[in-house]
Amino acid sequence: MSLSAVNRNVIVQEIIALISAREGSKALDTAAIAKKHSVTTQTIYRYLKKLEQDGRITKNPKGRENIFELTKETKEFILPLEGAAEDVAWNTHVEEFVKGTPECAYRILYYIFTEMVNNAIDHSDGTEIKVRASKNEYRTIFSIIDNGVGIFNKIAKALNLPEKRFAILELSKGKFTTNPESHTGEGIFFSSKAADIFYINSDGLSFASNVSYDCALDIISDYMIWDGPNTGVGTNVSFKVNHNHSKPLKAVFDEFADSSDDLSFEKTTVPVRLLEYANDNPLFISRSQAKRLLARFEEFKDIILDFSDIDMIGQGFADEVFRVFPANHPGSKLTPVNCNESVRQMIARVSAK
Repeated sequence: MSLSAVNRNVIVQEIIALISAREGSKALDTAAIAKKHSVTTQTIYRYLKKLEQDGRITKNPKGRENIFELTKETKEFILPLEGAAEDVAWNTHVEEFVKGTPECAYRILYYIFTEMVNNAIDHSDGTEIKVRASKNEYRTIFSIIDNGVGIFNKIAKALNLPEKRFAILELSKGKFTTNPESHTGEGIFFSSKAADIFYINSDGLSFASNVSYDCALDIISDYMIWDGPNTGVGTNVSFKVNHNHSKPLKAVFDEFADSSDDLSFEKTTVPVRLLEYANDNPLFISRSQAKRLLARFEEFKDIILDFSDIDMIGQGFADEVFRVFPANHPGSKLTPVNCNESVRQMIARVSAK
């Protein structure tokens, strides 16, 4: 069976994408790829062999399986924070490393790197950061690790939160900073939306957003929270940007802007499940939980509340969110999305009052 050059390129690009998604953690399902494109598995093996000969992938036998990885380059450096400037750090250490990256991905990498380095300079209370970078032909990953106080504990202390997990809820809303005189609190929010995967580990707690599919963990989700690892100090911010990234940085900003005035940051999307204490069967019943969710919502004109993975909400919780808050804040609009029938009925019940 002969294949056109276009079809061959489509299959090869899919192979590259699948190998990148697995990051060396899981074998490639060659039979599934062959079936999808109506070719033989031998054809897929030939493409893999050619990619290996061209130096684009490496093969690592593990037991009876071959695990393929994209050939990658790495870079690591330490940046003292005293007197540091994020743009100088990029120009000195990073720009040459990411040279040749497509423009859309390049701009996102620049934005997130400089925002996260600036956060470490201004907020971490640390003395240095360690930067680790890895790139292959499909994606670039950065990790920026400071030796400071830890972001989740710092936010929890600043807001007097009863649980450090709730610091993630505040970060997800946006417009939060422990230094409002110098910062708007938008850097982490927009970075988490712009990256293909954005990850923070600090204080024994990990958070990841835009995790559409993580092969190593076998999960499908927009975000994750889990315990560990606890290094005892500092914050690790990591982010991945795919080189075929097609959503320009300006589009990310525009998505959360108020188009009726000066395009200021007036819209936010908040996963309600971030209110949970643990990752199993969250219950959202009380008014105190609702008030924690609603904190600082008056700073936004348009709030999208994502009820994904939530089985039910209590009458008091729903009443506080969908009747009391709108009555007291007519300038803020709440829109629930991804509600099951039980949640939808409770919202309708309290809204009718």
